[in-house]
Formats: sequence, C-alpha cells, structure tokens
Amino acid sequence: MIKNIEIKIFLISIIIMTGISLIFENIFYKNFQNQFLLFLIPLIWPGLAHGSLDIQIAQRAKIITNNRELSVFLCLYIFLAFIFFLFWQRYPEFSFAIFLLLSIYHFGESDSTLALKKNLSFLEIFARGSLIIGIPTIIYFNDVSTIFKYLNISENFSEIIYFLSIIMISLSIFLILIIIRKITNFKNIKNSFLFEIFLITFCFIYFEPLIAFSIYFCFLHSIRHLLREQKYFRITFAELFYKTIPITLLTFIFLISIFIFLDLNTIDFKYLSLTFISLSCLTVPHMILVNRVKKINVLK
Repeated sequence: MIKNIEIKIFLISIIIMTGISLIFENIFYKNFQNQFLLFLIPLIWPGLAHGSLDIQIAQRAKIITNNRELSVFLCLYIFLAFIFFLFWQRYPEFSFAIFLLLSIYHFGESDSTLALKKNLSFLEIFARGSLIIGIPTIIYFNDVSTIFKYLNISENFSEIIYFLSIIMISLSIFLILIIIRKITNFKNIKNSFLFEIFLITFCFIYFEPLIAFSIYFCFLHSIRHLLREQKYFRITFAELFYKTIPITLLTFIFLISIFIFLDLNTIDFKYLSLTFISLSCLTVPHMILVNRVKKINVLK
C-alpha cells in the first residue's frame, strides 16, 4: 500500500501521461514545443509555485528577521539569478555544468526520504540526483543533445555529459544496493524507497526527456516540497495554495506575455530556450536556500 500522497500523485500522473502519449503520439512525439505547451500549467503550479514561498521559509528559518534583511535577501536573490544568467550567456558550458551539479544535489537532497546517518545520507542524495540527469542522457542522448544545443551547449560537451552519466548511473546502482542493505530490516521503508526509485527509473526510461522531467518535477519533486511547506507552516493545503498565488501569478503573467508577443508557429525554439535559461537561473538561489534550510533541520 502506498502511504505517501506525493508517490500516489506521481504514479497517477505517469499512468495518465502513458495514455496521453499513446493516444496523441503524433502530436507529442519528438515535438518539444507541444510537450512544453502540454505541461505549461503544471509547470507553473505546482512546478514554479513550489519556490514561491522562499521569503516565508527564510523568515521562519531566521535568515530574515527584519525589513532590512528582507531587502538584502531580495536583492541577493535577484542579483544571484541575474549574474548567473549573464555568466551563462558568456560561459554557457561552465555555467551549465555548475547548474547540473546544483540540480543533482538539490533533487537528491530535497527528495531524500530515508533517515540515514549523515555520513550515509550522501549515498541517497547522489543516487537520486544522478538518476534524474543520467538516465535520459544515456537513453535519449540525441534528444538530450538537441535540448542542450538550444541552451548553447556544444556537441562535444554533450558527449562528455553522456560518458559522465554512464559513470553516475553505474555508481547510483551500486549505492542503491548499499542503501537497501542498510535498511533491509525496515521492510516498509525499504519497499517504499524501492517503489519510488522504480517509478522514477520507469518515468525517465519510458518517456522522452522533456516529458519525463516535467512529470517528475511537477508531480513528485514540487508536490513533495509543497507538502513539506504545508507541514512546516502548519496550514491547510488550501491556505498553502493561496499563499503561493502572488509570486506564481507574476510568473504566469510573465510567461503569457512571452506567448502573446512571440508567434510559436513561426519562431525558432531558441526563444523558448532563453525563457528556460532565465527560469533555470532563477532556481539557483532557490536551490541554495532550500539546501541551506535543510542543513539546519528545516523542511525535513
């Protein structure tokens, strides 16, 4: 029996998307634009919305205690995202490498569910994060390299990521076996962990990279983070939803303005990739904040 609601939602989303991908294969197969549009709403909520309460989290974690610190926090948050964006334009491959490393750690840390000792917790963090990046890079290398190309990443650098992904996945399998051995006496925990790893693996093997990541990001990673925020702030899910609306709405208006001024039927996908780079840069301070507050036992 599946106890965690985010796992149930993730499973249901996989089942629904399997049906959609089979019925509408001619619409979504190898079509990045249609795949992006399919997930536009869930990418906004719960996707982007899961980072909309960063200010409240920083306040609760005593990182922000007054208006002056709030101003400094906002300036640093925006400045870091802006500087990373400029750095990406000048040094795309180096910036992308940093972004991937941050993503591996962030996804692994945020989605870790096992209460392992500190010296063992990195095993789960690395294993989880590597699956998200490594599997699609290996299974769908041509698709991934095409996406990378839109992000100003060269083919040679894509091949380097491919070979590193093989190493990461090999290590992940080994680490997962170690983790299973460590929790073998905790049957329910072990079964839940294995089932989630199976779902993540299936998702990134069966679906094309953009669809797989959107399913994972929206319906597992973001939902899990929002549920932790609900518990952290001790509020109902409805109250949590309303709290996320202001920042999420601003993001939604920003995206809508792009689609109003750009004709998606005539422009190159590179304009959407610029939007992706911008949003990716905005997640950098979010990832740093979340990893910071988890280290001080917040959002566990």
